[in-house]
Amino acid sequence: MAKERNILALTGTAAIIAVALNFLITTINKHKNNYKSTNKDIPRSNVRVNLSASEILKLADQIIAKSKAVHHKIASVPLDEVTYANCILPLADLEAEQFPLVQSCVFPKMVTVLDDVRKASDEAERRIDAHVLICSVNTSEVEGEGGEQYREEKIKEKEEVEDERKGREFGVTYELRLNREMEMISKCEDVYRVINTFAAKMEQINPEAKRYVQCLVKGFERNGMNLTLSKREEVQRLRTRIDELSMQYVQNLRDDGSFILFNERELDGMPPKFIKSLDKAENGQFKITLRRHHISPLLDHCKVGATRKRVAVAYGQRCGKANLPIVENMTGGGFGVDLVQLRHKLARLLGYSSYVDYAVERRMAKNSAKVFEFLEHISARLTDLAAKELGALKDLKKNEEGDSPFGIEDILYYLKRAEEQKFCVDR
Repeated sequence: MAKERNILALTGTAAIIAVALNFLITTINKHKNNYKSTNKDIPRSNVRVNLSASEILKLADQIIAKSKAVHHKIASVPLDEVTYANCILPLADLEAEQFPLVQSCVFPKMVTVLDDVRKASDEAERRIDAHVLICSVNTSEVEGEGGEQYREEKIKEKEEVEDERKGREFGVTYELRLNREMEMISKCEDVYRVINTFAAKMEQINPEAKRYVQCLVKGFERNGMNLTLSKREEVQRLRTRIDELSMQYVQNLRDDGSFILFNERELDGMPPKFIKSLDKAENGQFKITLRRHHISPLLDHCKVGATRKRVAVAYGQRCGKANLPIVENMTGGGFGVDLVQLRHKLARLLGYSSYVDYAVERRMAKNSAKVFEFLEHISARLTDLAAKELGALKDLKKNEEGDSPFGIEDILYYLKRAEEQKFCVDR
């Protein structure tokens, strides 16, 4: 009887496992079929993937249109009728709804191999950024002659740059920015006034909602909404130029196709699988690109110090000719200053002592003084330990390569060797 009960138990267990496996397989197949049928969406998420260039631009325009509609509706709320439900909640819902959609537009430029999709993603980000900037920095007066004068100046400026705009395939055209700015005229300042009115009412709301309101007000003020007309205009010009230069800097790095050639002996220590994955030049040498998926493995595993140094130097200097003018001596856009100076000028205009204070204000440190205090604190406590560990790495290099100097290109390689020797990693 005991034997029969064991057989029955085993049979029952097997049946349960079989049912569970069948259910699992059915579920997996169902999700596979659903993915194949849509191929654009992630289940239970608003994030969209594998969008074409035209779909990305269309989605960006839809995001902007929806945002305009919500902002216009909030701007029309009378100040004596402002409530959480009619001015704050719509913005919170809009942000939650549009965040994954915005990522669907801007993320492809970092991962796709399709040139037209990368360009469309860049264009989508520029359109969305331009809209966000207009929503948070309005450079007109709602009433009086200031708004009319500003409109006239923008129309004149639009006419003057017409020749410059022609022939640009994807970059955000100046005309587009001006048209959007004029369309949103006075509405965004009304939104700021509505939100500020609600914040001053001290309506009883939960801590999370209160924090969100504070962030909304601070966000407008960090973009100059509480400044005078002339200063708001300067803030917008600076922010627009800073965004353009920053995106150009990143795009230069992303589009960099440079590589270095090495023979197999110079790649001693690299795994065979890595060597096999490399493209070859006409002379039979292997191409090492300046991308992370080539650089990181090589600095970890290559036994040839000269190869590591050559790669580390090339990686540190990549896009130097294109990007150094951006951060050191960019003279375009009528500013005559570089990206670093533009950021400092923006921070001072907004009332901060430096761009560091502006950048960390909404982070844990809150100000640059605490950042430097923290860095000095850990530096004092870790300097001796760092010197000791660096000495150990230098000893490893001396044992393997002799008396050649220890450089930054050696750090990852000998950290890997130290892990293998002291902690039996990969053994």
